[in-house]
Amino acid sequence: MGKVIAVIGSSYSGSGKGTAAASIGLLLKMRGNSVAPLKLDGYLMNSADNLNPDQHGEPFITETGEIIDLDGGHYERIIGCTVSSKNILTLGSVYRDVFKDEDENKYLGQTIQIVPHITNKILERINLVSLESEITLIEGGGTCGDMESDCFLEAIRQLKQKNWDDVLIVLLAPVLWINVIKEFKTKLAQNSVR
Repeated sequence: MGKVIAVIGSSYSGSGKGTAAASIGLLLKMRGNSVAPLKLDGYLMNSADNLNPDQHGEPFITETGEIIDLDGGHYERIIGCTVSSKNILTLGSVYRDVFKDEDENKYLGQTIQIVPHITNKILERINLVSLESEITLIEGGGTCGDMESDCFLEAIRQLKQKNWDDVLIVLLAPVLWINVIKEFKTKLAQNSVR
């Protein structure tokens, strides 16, 4: 496994994590590094085909006709890389794969749990994508505090713990200005850091 940069967000979704991650990827590519993006999406869909554009933005269609999250388009346009369905991992597809493995008796009667079975599947995809580049750029969909993001954050935590010097976590945390009281509020950002 090469280096990993995980971009995660706090406070609210739609704060620009995809654009920030792609911009970091562009800067790394301009310095001569190879970069492979991976979007972790907490939705329970098996794929991005069924994401509601009104709620999530327009989907991105890859060169091979696959439908993925709109951030795939940010990665292709900004970083200048080619993406496919392997560059997006939905929570639904993780659960589907774990249930399939259980149906095929790959766990030999073990009790299936979030840790280690779900997080191991997430780590397997990170490792798969990391084989293609020097730097894997992970964007964690949603925000810290979203229950559906917890297993992704746990997988990133485990990855950081095992590869301390090779994993960097970037937290995109907007500091909110409250006009009524004329001051910044940082509690959301503080809780996200925790």
